[in-house]
Amino acid sequence: MSGSTSASTNIDYEERKCDKKIIKTISNIITEIVEENKFLNLSKETLDLQKKLSFFSKIPASVTIIKYIERIIKYSHIEESTFIISLIYIDRICEYNNIILTEGNIHRILISSIIMAIKINEDDYYSNNYYSKVGGIAVKELNAIEYDFVRLIRYNLFVNQEIYEKYKIFISCYKNKM
Repeated sequence: MSGSTSASTNIDYEERKCDKKIIKTISNIITEIVEENKFLNLSKETLDLQKKLSFFSKIPASVTIIKYIERIIKYSHIEESTFIISLIYIDRICEYNNIILTEGNIHRILISSIIMAIKINEDDYYSNNYYSKVGGIAVKELNAIEYDFVRLIRYNLFVNQEIYEKYKIFISCYKNKM
C-alpha cells in the first residue's frame, strides 16, 4: 500500500512541474510585449507615473526574461497553474493602473506576481527572505513591492475557472504558432 502511495505521489509531482514549453511561451509573450512597448511614444505624465512605482528600476536587469523566469521556477518549483495565474495578475496590474511593461519594471513585476500566485495557489511556499535571494532584490524592497502589487491589483487575487481557462487556451494557441 505505501508503495502505491509513493508512486502516486511521484506521478502527481511530475504532472505539477512547469512544462518547459509553457515557460518558454509565457516568456516569449512577455518579452514580445516589452519589446513592442519600447516603440510606444509615451507622454511625460505616463513616464512619470511609471517611474514613481516601486517596480521601476533605473538600471534594467542584466538577465533576460526567460533566464529570470527559469531561475524563479528552478528555486521555487512552482506549478504550471501558478505560472498562468501570475500572468493573469500581470494583466490586472497593467489594466488597473495603466502600467506599461518595460525593461525597467518587468523583472520586479514578474517576481511579485509569481510570489503572489504561489501564495494563493499552492499549499507550500517559502519566506520572502528566500524569494528575495531568488529574485536578486533585498527582502525589504521585495516586501514593499509585494505590498504595492497587491494594493495595485485592488486585492483581486481570486481567479475564476473561466478566466484561467481563457489564459490557458491563449497560451496554448500562442505556443502552437511558435
